[in-house]
This record gives sequence, structure tokens and C-alpha cells, in this order.
Amino acid sequence: MLKNKQVKTILNPAPALKISDDLLRHLTIITPNETEASFYVDHNVETHEDAEKAAIQLLESKVSKVYGMFNWELSRVIEIFRLCEQQQRHC
Repeated sequence: MLKNKQVKTILNPAPALKISDDLLRHLTIITPNETEASFYVDHNVETHEDAEKAAIQLLESKVSKVYGMFNWELSRVIEIFRLCEQQQRHC
């Protein structure tokens, strides 16, 4: 309903709880940290590569943007955003 009215929805999923696939598809932005991202993608997010894989999985669930709130250096986060742009996705 909110997407039809062009309302942006942002979820900071702390603490991580079960979210229905339908609700996940209707989010505009999700901002998980490593623990929360691991919960939603069913694999550990411990490395930069894990974070890229998790971001792509969340994007495939139709979330418009994924802003990872990971405890890594900013330059690597920027690289993740560039990867998403190369794949013509919004992270």
C-alpha cells in the first residue's frame, strides 16, 4: 500500500526478527549490521565478500536499497556500492 503511494519505508532491523517476505518486498531501504544481515540471508556475514552476497540477496528480495551498517572501513563499503551500480542495482 505504501509503495503505491510512493512512500519510502526504512527499516533498521535491530534486533533481527522474522519479517514476512511480503513486508520485505515492500521496504524501500533496509539497514542491517553483520548480525542482522546474517539472520535475513541465512549465512554468516563476516567478510566483505559475505556482505556483497548478502546485499545482492536482499536486493533480489525486491528491497530497493541496502545500506549495510557494517564495522568495516568506509572505502570497502564504497566498493560494495560500486558493485551494485555495475550490476544496475541500488544498494
